Order: sequence, then C-alpha cells, then structure tokens
Amino acid sequence: MKTTLFLSYVCVLQISLCHIKNYTGYKLYHVKPSVNQYEKLKHLNEEEGYDFWTQYHDRSIEILVAPFKQREFQSLLDKLGVEAELKVEDLYKHFVKVQMAEKKKQRSEPGMSPFDQYLDYQQMCNYTQSLQEKYPGIINVSSFGKSYEGRDLQVVRVTRCKNHCPVMLIEAGTHAREWIGPATALYIIHQLVENNTNNNLVNGLDWRIIFLLNPDGYEYSRNHDHVWRKTRSKQENGCFGVDGNRNYDIHWAEVGAVTTKPCSSTYPGHEPFSENETRALKNYVLGLKGKAKFYLSLHSYGNYILLPWGYTSEKPDDIELLKDLAEIVGDSFSKNNTYFIGSPPELLYAAGGSSQDYMKAVLDIKYSFTMELTKTEWGFFIPSTHILSIMPEVYIAISEFAKGMLNTYPN
Repeated sequence: MKTTLFLSYVCVLQISLCHIKNYTGYKLYHVKPSVNQYEKLKHLNEEEGYDFWTQYHDRSIEILVAPFKQREFQSLLDKLGVEAELKVEDLYKHFVKVQMAEKKKQRSEPGMSPFDQYLDYQQMCNYTQSLQEKYPGIINVSSFGKSYEGRDLQVVRVTRCKNHCPVMLIEAGTHAREWIGPATALYIIHQLVENNTNNNLVNGLDWRIIFLLNPDGYEYSRNHDHVWRKTRSKQENGCFGVDGNRNYDIHWAEVGAVTTKPCSSTYPGHEPFSENETRALKNYVLGLKGKAKFYLSLHSYGNYILLPWGYTSEKPDDIELLKDLAEIVGDSFSKNNTYFIGSPPELLYAAGGSSQDYMKAVLDIKYSFTMELTKTEWGFFIPSTHILSIMPEVYIAISEFAKGMLNTYPN
C-alpha cells in the first residue's frame, strides 16, 4: 500500500518515471571481496537479477541486485565471508530523488543552460546546429552514418587550422546509461567554440567530437529503462542490443567476461561490427587514417584513465609515452578527485573488442585512451544540479591531452 501511494505521489508530481521500468526494491551494494572471493562472485553478472555497475578494482565492486535475488545474494556473501555495505536502499526512490531535484531546478531556473540538464538526442543536435549557425567559420556538424533505429550519427568538427593539423577524436555515449559522457562532450564543444581562451587549441588542432555514438540506447535509457547499457538492435530470443565497446574486431569475444547470451548487458554481438554504430565509427575513422593522432572514449564511472591494451597484460612498445601524457592529465585533477592510470587488466579486467584497442592497433592512432569519468555517490545517475561541478575539471584534463598533442605534433 505504501509503495502504491508513493508511486501515485510521483505521478501526481508529473515526474516522468511512471512509464519507466520499475526498479522498486532493487538494491545497490558496495562489495569488498578478496581476489579469491571475487572469483566466486563474478559468475553472477551472467545471471538474471544481477548487474555489475563497476568492475572489480582495489578489492571493490558495485552490484545491483533485484528483489528476488537479494536473499540468495546475502547468503552467498555470508558463506564466502565477503564484506559489503548497502549503497542504495531502493533504486526507484533513488531515481525519484534525482528527478525531483531536476524538476525543482527547472522551476527555479527556467532559462537553464544546456549544461544544467541532460539533453535528449534532438536537443543535442539542435544545440550543435545552433553553434554552427552562430560560428560558421569554426564549427561544422555532419552525419557519418545512421543508428539501428535510423537516427543520424553526428560528428562535430571544430578547428581554425589552415594546414594539416593533427586530428583529436573524442567519442562519448557508447553505453546508454552513462549520461554524463555526452553531456561532457557537449561541454568540450562549448568551451572550444565559445571560450576565446582556448583559441590555441582550436588553431593548432583539428577536433572531431562524436557527442553521442549510441543515440538509440540513450533515448531508451532516458525514456524506458534508466539502467539500459547496450544498443537497441534486435537479437535472438526476444533480446535487444549489443555492448558497443566489445564489438570491435580486435580480439573480439576472446577474453574477459565473454558471453553468448544475447540478453546479457555485456553481449559482444554475433560477430565483430554487427552494429550500425560501431561500423559507422570504424568507417569514419578509416577516412582519417594517418591524420588522427589522438582518440579518447568517454565513459562513466570510476575515475580511471585507461591505456592500451585491454585484451592482454602485454604493453604496446610506446606505452611510456602514453603513460607520461596520462600522468600529466591525472595531475590536473584536484587531490580529492584522484584518477587511477593503467591498462584495463591492471586496474579492472581484461576484455577484447574495445574501441580503444582497435583505434590504436588497426587504425594507427598512436595516443588512444579511455576515461571513466568521475565517481560520485550517485553512480551513473548524477543529478543535473551536479553536472557543472564536474565538467570544468574534466575539461581542464582534456585540454592537457590537447596541449600534449600540440607539443608532439607542432604545426
């Protein structure tokens, strides 16, 4: 009865959760297993009712557990002697808390900027188009393909370069629920175009920013299932979607948590480049081969700057160059916002099929990185009221990457 009244109250407030997948009773646990204990827990990510929100690092992982699995989960923790704390008591109420903060801000600040809220796909396109109309000499917006559901995949080019400047390629929004990534990409575009103090970065570099690679999944996450991660292509057994960051043809489905279950949130697809979105990005970057010197994939959450390779503990020959630059970037963050630097096998887990590895190994982009953006108490679902407290520091880090490219490839 209390739950029914609570849901009715939310609907009366016109908070747009009534048509969203209901996560009432889902709990998020911060689990602290040893390496041996984790080995006995990791199979849960393949089972219905469990969703690993982070990967295992420094004896820590965050796991979302459905109500019908909570007794089983607690029994397993007790049996293994694993320490755990409850981070979110009820995910639905967590969403409501975020939504109410959003609504309150919208009422108090009707003229909000694009960085005080999470824009939908069309609003993002409208925003970048408005910038192109206002600054036609510096920015160009174009489509490099179509998503599974037919949405334009857009890339924003920002440059005043007159000669052959190195291409800085940034991509965000591969994973649908990581809303802070596309928001950050838009903020980077804003800074480059509208902040004159960044002119040197625009004059000497050719920026290509893909602010939302997975628009279908993003819209589905916004409007139907906030926890949705994958694309939205139809799969077998009534399942949908593929994990875009396991879909590239670089040790595809060879290492890591490889699954053949199409409903799994980490399903790599039935073959490499099965997805419109990953194929389109590959083909676009092929056209930049020899020009693109830098690639960054924006994800959340976890405070990591990830280096190649993701599929093996072996290192590329030039790893020290990449590490040196990453350390400069890491030092740009405040002391209470430390970023960990290393390869996925060192910090998280080994996995094949990532965009970062493909860009470096196959498309010859020397400086290829992934950033897992700021970890907060909110997990993936950072309230819009917190966005502008995160973005400026991330932009400073991006500018350090850019300065590194200017020093390495002077024009």
